[in-house]
Amino acid sequence: MSSERSQKETLASTSVGAWPDLPLAEDFDMDLFLVEAELRELGKWEGVTESTVAAREARVREAGLRSRVVRSATAPMSVLYFAAREATLDRAEALEREYAATKTFADRAPSSRALGLLLGYPPCCVEAWATGPQDDARSLRRLDARLDHPSPALLDFFVRHRAPVGFVPCSLHCGAAIDHAIVVADALEARHGIEREALEAALRGVVLWINGEFFVLFRDIQNLDPSGFTFREIVTTVELPGYPDIAELRDVIDRTKALATGLRSAERIAVRGARLEGLAHDGSIVFVDEALGQNLIAFGP
Repeated sequence: MSSERSQKETLASTSVGAWPDLPLAEDFDMDLFLVEAELRELGKWEGVTESTVAAREARVREAGLRSRVVRSATAPMSVLYFAAREATLDRAEALEREYAATKTFADRAPSSRALGLLLGYPPCCVEAWATGPQDDARSLRRLDARLDHPSPALLDFFVRHRAPVGFVPCSLHCGAAIDHAIVVADALEARHGIEREALEAALRGVVLWINGEFFVLFRDIQNLDPSGFTFREIVTTVELPGYPDIAELRDVIDRTKALATGLRSAERIAVRGARLEGLAHDGSIVFVDEALGQNLIAFGP
């Protein structure tokens, strides 16, 4: 689950604030940073629209790296890989095309496994993804998230442009994924002066996953238990700094905005099985969704 991030380029930004409040450039990109810092050999941007390819390639060149766009004959968006070595890009493109030619996750397990390792993900997490299900919704269900057992904040893989972990871990308490996150956090502190405590604060909260890269993050959580929680603030994918108004994703962008508007009228989230309710101060129900109760993952404390 890599985010469709872009510089402002020629697109209008939908950002409404500077969250997370970390002293990083607005166009800071975690995937690019990891390759520049030689913490991994290969970087990958998914969901790259044709209108942003040139700007993305220029960004990679400015970082002193090489890029390779892998276009799909059936999908409207492309994958862009970047690395220091052309041979790494040759390998990545071959694996991407091999992956795209398969029809089931069982068939694509070998290429998934090889790509995951080339991208520097922990072997246990690579294996969990390679053996399936390779589907966002089902892979998140596999994590068996519990509100009363939050994952460490550094494992919040949703806030991709700031998150040290850019993959779905094999579990929400995976030791190898935590070690990976700590290495990245240490590099951020060494190169950009980002203190671990500030990074964890930016990632802490309860994520409500919507679709693909789109999520709502509840912050300043109180009274967290299996039945729900209270919160003081909501931020969303489309409120991340510099997030572009992507025409191809307009429907889900609008849905995310509308969902956040509805949830902001509540101060407590109640979970009743798959049903999610937003409750006002007086306990009245101001928001209901019959399925989103399954899509909550807590990161903290």
